[in-house]
Amino acid sequence: MSNKKRIMLVLEYLKENTNYDNGVNAEVLISYLKTKSIDVERKTIYNDVKQLDEMGYSIAKNKDGYYFDDEMFEASELRVLIDMVKASRFLSKKTSVEIIEKLTSLTNRFNREIINSGDYFNKKTEYADLLINVEKLLEAISHKKEIRFRYYDLDEKKKKKYRGKNYIYYPINMLVDDDKYYLICYGKKYNKFNTFRLDKMDAIEIMENTYEEIKFDVNEYMRQTFGMYSGEKMSVKLKFDKKLFSEIDSQFGEEMILTAKDGENFYCEANINVSLTFFRWVFGFNGQIKILGPEKVREQYLQMCYRAIEDNK
Repeated sequence: MSNKKRIMLVLEYLKENTNYDNGVNAEVLISYLKTKSIDVERKTIYNDVKQLDEMGYSIAKNKDGYYFDDEMFEASELRVLIDMVKASRFLSKKTSVEIIEKLTSLTNRFNREIINSGDYFNKKTEYADLLINVEKLLEAISHKKEIRFRYYDLDEKKKKKYRGKNYIYYPINMLVDDDKYYLICYGKKYNKFNTFRLDKMDAIEIMENTYEEIKFDVNEYMRQTFGMYSGEKMSVKLKFDKKLFSEIDSQFGEEMILTAKDGENFYCEANINVSLTFFRWVFGFNGQIKILGPEKVREQYLQMCYRAIEDNK
């Protein structure tokens, strides 16, 4: 066996079986190499460790001996990532398990014991093609190519019910909001951005048509779009209880301009994509937020409230 292959075996052993609290001496490494039918002396181990260090791998020493000191992730970071994968409803259980296995392979056996969070998984989708669709969309986005796809809803029997036509859009970006995975697209025909849930997209095709760079600020779009449902962009005037300032500021950020205050209330204006989801958000504060204008938006919100009252009599 070549020296390089032997050195890589030493590196793999140190990565898997050592950390700051658990080192190994030369004798342990000699015994390990014997299991691979390689006989070496202490001097060889010392030279191999020195070469690993010269190659850029951080091999340190503690009271027990050598240990690998260049972990890609801390145990706490891996645990957070694993818990996020388990909690993500848009990932199937099979996909989640595969991702978690890859994440845990990035650390040593001691950390794997620490970050093991048991067999609990959040309620998972049965949608199995997510990663396939993500790969296609990443390719289309990177090459700025148009895509064609079908979009569906599920009926009461959980069967796909297609919306009846092929959608053709320029894919811009993908992001997660409210535990759902979305694609943000630009529709040349409609001259506007739109969002689609990845788990409802089917038969995605990458077309030959390419497009030029499209200016898009994802942070601004997220602030203005509630629940990833786009609507007409308008400057909306709100009155809200001053106790909600942190909540409102978190939602709108720099898009919010405070215009006045009186006693227990603040008044502001914010650029918002007005939609049913926005109205639901306002309704959820149980009267602590009031829409003051434009009148068109006030009327739409009141009509939604009236319908809710009538439907629940």
